[in-house]
Amino acid sequence: MKERKTQIELSKAWNKSFVKQLKMSYGSIDYVEHTQVTQKLIALIPDVQMKLESHIYDKVEDENGVRRKFLTGVVYTISGTIDGEFRTVTEAGMCDKPFFAEGNRKVSNNGERLKECISDAIKRCAMRLGVGIELYDTQSWLSSFLSGSKTVPKKAEEKAPRKQKGAMAYDGANKERSESADRVIEKTKKTSDGLENGKKKLDNLVQEISEKKKIDS
Repeated sequence: MKERKTQIELSKAWNKSFVKQLKMSYGSIDYVEHTQVTQKLIALIPDVQMKLESHIYDKVEDENGVRRKFLTGVVYTISGTIDGEFRTVTEAGMCDKPFFAEGNRKVSNNGERLKECISDAIKRCAMRLGVGIELYDTQSWLSSFLSGSKTVPKKAEEKAPRKQKGAMAYDGANKERSESADRVIEKTKKTSDGLENGKKKLDNLVQEISEKKKIDS
């Protein structure tokens, strides 16, 4: 089997100093700036190519019946040679900027939206090549596997019912964070149910003992 030195370097988990947190309505998510991702791609893939394939628009009507065309996503491709093999990945990038003014927050123009969409697309393409995959899945095992530990992935946990709110609560990097919160909620519920059942059993036992004493007396 040929060496996969470049793939190993691409798949190494980010140093904690590069990982930041973004607060959302449903919790915080971990992320790395797209500039760091871009630098890693350029450094490790000398012939890397990045191409904006297409734009995605949505038409939105305001309360006055005025229809506006907003850029909401892009399709992006990154390609290059990794360990002697030319590879190509295509992904979608999006932005979550509001369509209407919220308080003092102005509506972003399509140029600002485009920048955010491209940044997201670059990170998602890079993830398909192994870069920062641990930010999307805390149970990722690719890096340790490639490094030679041959770690066998654990059996996937049974998914808990979805409780998080928000249109993008389960999208991209937000997915793992939301599912983790769901698991905590479900575990807490099961623990609570277990304690309640235990209390009922104890009450029944006390009742039986009490009745037995009455009969014996």
